[in-house]
Amino acid sequence: MLLAALAAPAPGRAQTGAAGALAAPSAAAPPSPEESQIDPPEWEDIPELAVDPPPPVEAGLRLHDAPSLETVGQTPQPIVGRAAFGDGVTFDAGDTFSLQVRARLQFRVALAHPGSGAIDAGAPPGLFSEILIRRARLVFAGHAFVRELQYYIQLGVAPLDMEQDLLIPLRDARLTWQLHRDFGIRVGQMKVPLGQQRVISSSALQFVDRSIVTTELNLDRDIGLYFLSEDLFGLGGILGYEIGVFGGRGRNRFGALDAAMFVGRIQISPFGAFEWRTEPDFSRSMQPRMAIGLGAAYNIDSNRRRGTHEQVFRVARFDYLHLGADVSFKWAGLSVLAEAMFREADAPSGSGEIDGALVTEYSRSAWGWFAQLGYMLPFPVELAARYGEIRPLEGNAPEASFFLQRELGGAVSIYAQEHALKLQLDYFYYFGDAPRAERHQVRLQAQLFF
Repeated sequence: MLLAALAAPAPGRAQTGAAGALAAPSAAAPPSPEESQIDPPEWEDIPELAVDPPPPVEAGLRLHDAPSLETVGQTPQPIVGRAAFGDGVTFDAGDTFSLQVRARLQFRVALAHPGSGAIDAGAPPGLFSEILIRRARLVFAGHAFVRELQYYIQLGVAPLDMEQDLLIPLRDARLTWQLHRDFGIRVGQMKVPLGQQRVISSSALQFVDRSIVTTELNLDRDIGLYFLSEDLFGLGGILGYEIGVFGGRGRNRFGALDAAMFVGRIQISPFGAFEWRTEPDFSRSMQPRMAIGLGAAYNIDSNRRRGTHEQVFRVARFDYLHLGADVSFKWAGLSVLAEAMFREADAPSGSGEIDGALVTEYSRSAWGWFAQLGYMLPFPVELAARYGEIRPLEGNAPEASFFLQRELGGAVSIYAQEHALKLQLDYFYYFGDAPRAERHQVRLQAQLFF
């Protein structure tokens, strides 16, 4: 057979490859016509290097039944779906992945009337009103790969959810990886951890909205990272910390190479961990609960009127020091929250030329405080009161644009399903050093949080 002849090494040939099948040619005499006669090969004459015929295809096998590279070695997890009012829709695949989807709407009606001082100062008399969707939010949250790696994304699509000079709906986009009880890392766009009321969601307030002190002196959202623990040393939630660095220019904005903001906060809960991220005391527990927080931040080369938010300066840049202290207490339906905040710039103003004209912009340095008290009745109704004031520091913005401001008001809230479905009514009297700013305001707000 020819295959056997090819497999045997010939005199004068260098043998290579398997069984010498690819041996180099030699000067041997060519085969006779009888030797060159080719017989058709039989199946058993096929050498060992031949590829075995493919196995028969099983009946019903489809292309998409074949495993992909991503799923090789993995066991598919069953997905459990559930939905509950106030908890959204959740898809859970065990330890590997989960997705929770929630939506929130706040419908508000507000009426305001200038005080007598404002009218005497030339403000037009009459009743001012507005009807609006104050907040419209969509939240995606869950974990990925392991339960310790959590994500949180929040979009805001109402007009006041976005900054007027940058109409981008993204509010939060963060990852939290709790590597250890004492050490976790959070990165992305998120609230800066300085004061308690700003960190508490606007969905979980006792009033229709936050204090004017928080609005003026907080740090809002920014892009960065920080390290954290809510139970440092395993003391039952008594001690927690947050320390990190941010861009310093606010949400959805890029900081310059020489801009940065360093932030640190420590919180002590002497009676142990409790749910401080909601202002009312729904549980009415007879166990006292308290949290004391201290925070500080230093914002380098800020170009925003309030540190990380509001107006963007055209020429001025300031280094701002921020300080904050807060305390919250809950017991038997009673809730107390008090905060003091401080912000000081390194210069009273900054100047520069725009189109040949000299422009001067002023820093906004001030300190303020507020205190509020709430009581949850035996049925789902809460009464609350608040007082606060903002005091500008000397040598910053002109008095005509920044002045002593005070607020005094009360609220009644009806909780049909706690914060998931509630109706809130509050009244505030705003007054201070600027007579034109004096006004009375009534707000009614309904919240639906799926």
